[in-house]
Amino acid sequence: MDSRNKHTSLPPQMVAAAANQQNQGERPNSVSTTAPAVGSSKPSMGGVGTVFRHNDKGHHISQIVSGSPADECGLLQVGDICTHVNGTPIDNYSLVDVRELIVGPSGSRVNLRFVRSQGDIVKEIKVELVRRAVAPKPKPQPGSIEEMKEEIKRLKEIAAQETRKRAHEETMYNQVVAETQAARAEHAKVEKSIQMVLAEMQGYSQQREALARELHDAILDFNDTKDQLDEQLYDADNKRIAAELQVRKTMRDGCFGPLFA
Repeated sequence: MDSRNKHTSLPPQMVAAAANQQNQGERPNSVSTTAPAVGSSKPSMGGVGTVFRHNDKGHHISQIVSGSPADECGLLQVGDICTHVNGTPIDNYSLVDVRELIVGPSGSRVNLRFVRSQGDIVKEIKVELVRRAVAPKPKPQPGSIEEMKEEIKRLKEIAAQETRKRAHEETMYNQVVAETQAARAEHAKVEKSIQMVLAEMQGYSQQREALARELHDAILDFNDTKDQLDEQLYDADNKRIAAELQVRKTMRDGCFGPLFA
């Protein structure tokens, strides 16, 4: 997949404007690393073919010149934030200072480090580029075939970016759907386990109620048996008392009977 973003030609007017602002002591809102400043006495100096702008996130690429070292490496795209030049952090550097670090003798090498944010993912990109003089292509005439080709190329790159973005969003969506389905399946398992526990508890409760009824019936049977035994004991006592009385009566009659004859 082509990871390069919008590559555009750098108009000579922008190079001149940046150089004029630097010479006048102003802070430009963008700088080019394509070639020495206009009027430079060092024609052997070269750059990498990028245009940097600054925002609250840092120094980011706003343009990549077609056919430049930055373009040909195939790793950089518009929006990448430059964090280091030859190992030097540039967070507190001005755009002009950054340009001075990147531009150097043609044929020499410069090491750049970038970060690229894609949603929650932050990717670090390290490139080593060979400096050379980059001649910006002249801006196509309005309505010319060249301008139409550039516009078609730009639209294709925008469409490719949108396709990658939608593919990433679809991947994230599918991941969320899969996690949701997994969570629902886990919830169903937990709910099933809870139902099984409740069923077991209900079974235990029924068993307890059955045992309670059996115990109650056993107590009633015990009480009935006890009552019956009490009645039998009471009857036996009455019979014993009656027998004793009868014996006493018989003994009395046998002993004292002739006296009353």
